[in-house]
Amino acid sequence: MLISRKTAIIPTGTSCMQGRQIENAATIFGKKLNTNFKSESSFFKFIYQEPWGLPIIFDKYVRQNQEILVEDIKIEDHYSKCPYLAPTGSWFVHHEPFNEIRETGIIRTDEQRLINVQEKYNYLLKKMKNLATIPKRYFIFGNADIDVMLWKRYTEGRIIWRFTKQNVEDTCKAINRAFPTGENVLIFVTNRRNVISGLDCCYIYVLDDADDWHGENAGWENVFDTLPSSTSNESVNFSRNAQYLATRNPHVRRLDAYNPAMQSHSTQVNRKDGHFLISCDEGGDIIWGPYIRLSPGKYEAVIEFLPFPPTKWSKILIWKHNVTKAHIKHSGIFKIKADSGNKILGECVVTQDIVSADGLIRVPLTISEDTYKVELTLFGDKGFQAHVAYFALKAL
Repeated sequence: MLISRKTAIIPTGTSCMQGRQIENAATIFGKKLNTNFKSESSFFKFIYQEPWGLPIIFDKYVRQNQEILVEDIKIEDHYSKCPYLAPTGSWFVHHEPFNEIRETGIIRTDEQRLINVQEKYNYLLKKMKNLATIPKRYFIFGNADIDVMLWKRYTEGRIIWRFTKQNVEDTCKAINRAFPTGENVLIFVTNRRNVISGLDCCYIYVLDDADDWHGENAGWENVFDTLPSSTSNESVNFSRNAQYLATRNPHVRRLDAYNPAMQSHSTQVNRKDGHFLISCDEGGDIIWGPYIRLSPGKYEAVIEFLPFPPTKWSKILIWKHNVTKAHIKHSGIFKIKADSGNKILGECVVTQDIVSADGLIRVPLTISEDTYKVELTLFGDKGFQAHVAYFALKAL
């Protein structure tokens, strides 16, 4: 967390603000407020935090001034043997035996590890309680980094990652109860699979997925640049959030050739001006990605094909006989797969006859459970040619 004499910025819950984001926040906010921030250890750093437990942390351990007891810390019944705080769903992953040995060289018994966790996090709780002396506190919580992390505990369903509207509202209320003096500015930063509308207790920001393990979301700088000076007015929050979500169009994920998550064949695809220019000499899979998670619901997978540049004779045919502009030569297959290609969610033959007049192919999808490593794959036969503007996944 970042501390100055009058202001604190506190990443809260899931550690969705990583090292470089903390540095950016310190730089951008320091200029805006004309102050220097000091980085301090945070209770929530390196914790996997289940959303339902956040209000309990602020009520039980901050407002009621209770301490963590050794008997409240359990050892996970799993090969990783992760210690976790059962009453709050807080997972202390840096204290798994493998991580402790790798980072410190220290080998501890289970009992020693529980005591070490208790002492460390009670100390960090005291630092969080001391935030009461700072006049203005920015609490930034959420799950913006979930998709890029693909933590096994989330993918295996052993830890809840999704916030409900009630989780967000309860967290905001608990923070305000724990810090009743001064001013709390409450910010919920999420990803495209967990957009919550109708919030009036905080500001919401929706980020695209990070490209790497360091959470390098371009959207974070926008968050820091546009953080509000206050979130105390519920009607202002509600209005701003509605306007913001309308501009974000969070239910459509557009994937063009600028997006590194969409991979392509090195010789059969030319990436130019955000488009995929395809010419298959051999055939095979030519474009694939982005390997994301989809939550249960109805979706539509889309490809937009652009017309080939018109020739003299095609112009005459279009003008005289109303012939549709060509989008595709030969044929291909559009497949939507999951689990590293082992599961087919939907597919469609790709030919000129299938493409709509506006160049689109749409494939409906019904997802009944959390589905991982979802990819859109375009296969082309030998001689397949096309000009693809973008792929898209749309939540219906």
